[in-house]
Amino acid sequence: PRGGPSGRAPRPGGGPAVVDPAGRPLLLADGRPLVLPQGAREAKVSPEGQVTVTLANGQQVAVGTIALAWPATGDALEARGDGLFAYTGAPGGLMLVVPGTAGAGTIRQGMLEQANVSPPDEMVRLLAAQRAYELNARAIRTADEMMGLVNNLRA
Repeated sequence: PRGGPSGRAPRPGGGPAVVDPAGRPLLLADGRPLVLPQGAREAKVSPEGQVTVTLANGQQVAVGTIALAWPATGDALEARGDGLFAYTGAPGGLMLVVPGTAGAGTIRQGMLEQANVSPPDEMVRLLAAQRAYELNARAIRTADEMMGLVNNLRA
C-alpha cells in the first residue's frame, strides 16, 4: 500500500488514503479506509495490525487496526488473479479477526506474502518421484521374470 504524497486528494479531516497500486483503499477493522492524518511522516504497523503514525512534530498517533478477513467456509472466496480474492456470498460469510488471534496470521510491515509452493521445485520433485516409480516397477518386473525362470527350471 502507498499513502502520503501519492498524488491522492486529501480526505475530509485527514490526509491521503492508503491505497494499493490499483487505487483500492486499505480498510481498517471497522470498514473505514485507512486515512493518514495531515502531517504524517512515518507509519508503522504492528504484527497485531495496529497502525501508528509519527507526525512532523514527533508525536505518535494510533490511527486504527487492520483486520484480517477469514472465510467461514472453503468456498467463500474465489480467485480473481493477481493475488486478489472476492467474496462469493457463501453462507457463513467472512469473519474479521485481529491478526495473531483465532488461528489467523500476523502482519509484517514491508513484506509480501509468498506461496508455500514453488512450482519449479515441485515439478522437479514430481519428475524425480515418477522416475523412481518407473525404476521400482522395472525392478519388480525383472524380479518376477527371474522367479518365473527359476520355477520353470524346477519343473
